[in-house]
Amino acid sequence: MTSIARARSTPFLLYCWALTGLYAIAFSSFSNMGLLVRQRSLVLPCFFVLLCVEPALAARRTRRSGRRAGGP
Repeated sequence: MTSIARARSTPFLLYCWALTGLYAIAFSSFSNMGLLVRQRSLVLPCFFVLLCVEPALAARRTRRSGRRAGGP
């Protein structure tokens, strides 16, 4: 996934991965489904950010940053 590869250079993606992972670990042992449904709303925005990272956009930015300073 592109979000894993870009997480090191983009701190917000690293935050989203850490938050999603920690929520998965912390709430995997709860059997109270009402609590899980309420807490799910806190991690869903970060999960959606990870899903929305586009590989084509990341490749375009990488190519653009590789150009020379004075050239087109």
